[in-house]
Amino acid sequence: MRHTIAALLVLCAFPAMVGGQNLKQESLVTPFFEGWRTLGGNALYRIEDAGEPVIVGEATLNSPNTFLATEKEYGDFILDFEVQVDSPLNSGVQIRSHSLPTYNEGQVHGYQVEIDPSTRAWSGGIYEEGRRGWLYPLTQSAYARKAFRNGDWNQYHVEAIGNSVRTWVNGIQCANLLDSDSEPGFIALQVHSIGNDSSWQEKWCAGVGLCCKTGDLETRRWPQQAQALTLNLVPNLLSEAEKQAGWQRVMLDTTGRVAIPGSNYEVALDFQFGEGEQGIVRLPLAYPGKPGCARMRLEMDLQDGKSTGLIGVQKRSYPFSSAPVFRGDQAWNRLRLRVNGAGAEVWINEQLVGTQLFQPEWWAFPDECGVLVVEGLDVRDVKLRRLL
Repeated sequence: MRHTIAALLVLCAFPAMVGGQNLKQESLVTPFFEGWRTLGGNALYRIEDAGEPVIVGEATLNSPNTFLATEKEYGDFILDFEVQVDSPLNSGVQIRSHSLPTYNEGQVHGYQVEIDPSTRAWSGGIYEEGRRGWLYPLTQSAYARKAFRNGDWNQYHVEAIGNSVRTWVNGIQCANLLDSDSEPGFIALQVHSIGNDSSWQEKWCAGVGLCCKTGDLETRRWPQQAQALTLNLVPNLLSEAEKQAGWQRVMLDTTGRVAIPGSNYEVALDFQFGEGEQGIVRLPLAYPGKPGCARMRLEMDLQDGKSTGLIGVQKRSYPFSSAPVFRGDQAWNRLRLRVNGAGAEVWINEQLVGTQLFQPEWWAFPDECGVLVVEGLDVRDVKLRRLL
């Protein structure tokens, strides 16, 4: 039984010239895969001729993820390709990635531009293979989740320039990520593991027209689309988009406290678990017509690899609606709290894990107003903005 993933790569067979300037476009499709190597699993790749060269990967049962990777590394570049996938086979294209003997025995790790034909529909999102997991899921981008067309060809445009990684699918911007990991790395085509599930027989994915550009990048960048949210994971940096959205950087004092203005606000902070693998965040809640404030308590635990969380108010506790996905050891997590007069939302690593509508009886025992408190967590890069 064979399961195939194919990528048709027409990689700019010669350098282009515009105004006498070399725009540095190169072909990565070579006879006998010269300049490529296979990493990870035991899927087999071949080149087929369908009018244009097609790289086809055949997945096998009981194989881990397999990657066809360039031997050359790329730092800043623009990548264009087309892909068609047989639902629900998941795949992706690695960029700025590595396989090092000093890291998990050569495990491939680095950014992956997602190809996701499932009902989740996160195509164009950014996942970090082998490390932090999802960096830019499309949880807040309903418009982007509609960009990918199942059963049809889909055009991808990827820009990796400096600390910025941006993606488009069929002309719709899906991701706008700022991240501090901008080291050069290889480009790779993934054949996803199918485990031992024989129901995946005849599932396939195919891509065409992958073109890598490494010169004159600023003039080739696509305009930023207003609906694409900027996700900034660079510590101690307030991006222009964040400034325009009203975000400000604030500091916790030595007791883990920071002032919160008003009753409608949003807080974002990066955290790591301390030795106890448990953290608590206490935040003030105001309610129209009620004096003082109640205080909501968020508890987050990571015990024996299992993650849990709950929302507590006074003596009541409510478990998170979904288990938070915390990143690996020594990785920073992003907590975002959105609070208004009606309720609160809890987001961890850009995924909604809990909501709670306010109850008037909580204000029977009013608490201290205007202060957020963090306990048991290492925290960096706290940001705050008022909500209208």
